[in-house]
Amino acid sequence: MKYVEVTLMPGIDVPLSFLWKKVFTKVHLRLVEVQDSNQNVPFGFSFPEYSENPLGIGNKFRVFSKTDHDLLDLDLAGNLSNYSDYVHLTRIRNVPEACTYARYRRAQPNGNLEKIARRKAMREGILYSEALKVLKRPDSNKSGSNVFPYIYMKSLSSNQDFCLFIKKEKAAFSQEFFFSTYGLSSICVVPEFV
Repeated sequence: MKYVEVTLMPGIDVPLSFLWKKVFTKVHLRLVEVQDSNQNVPFGFSFPEYSENPLGIGNKFRVFSKTDHDLLDLDLAGNLSNYSDYVHLTRIRNVPEACTYARYRRAQPNGNLEKIARRKAMREGILYSEALKVLKRPDSNKSGSNVFPYIYMKSLSSNQDFCLFIKKEKAAFSQEFFFSTYGLSSICVVPEFV
């Protein structure tokens, strides 16, 4: 497997959030161009500095593919040329043999704990305070954070701003290798390494 690492380099006048929005939108549009009839692409992304505590995506992402040819055709350097002062791309590299695997998928947070408690109270016919107490219990699977690191983006089809929430899960190696036009998958995995 091969990869290219993309590092975003913010400046005084160009914040990291702005770079993520512009660069990731540009890469997403390129993936839309190369998607197959099932809306899948042969490129998976990882975020080496991903963190849920403290919440952050970092300033790097890796683009994985099975072949050099696919990465050359993707032409990240050409597609990101407008941001060349703020983006560094490595050459195409081989994935190290010693690595683990993770799945990066799009997450759809349900909202804050209070909203979840209101819905639970209505659905189950219990008091709001009781629903909130149940959700705050340590053994409740809803008591943890449901907000994940995200990239703030603008939909070019609807012209609406949105947060692309990303959830990372450790996973075992899988032969499957197809991803959404955001480079994410709820099934397929990408290598993890330092």
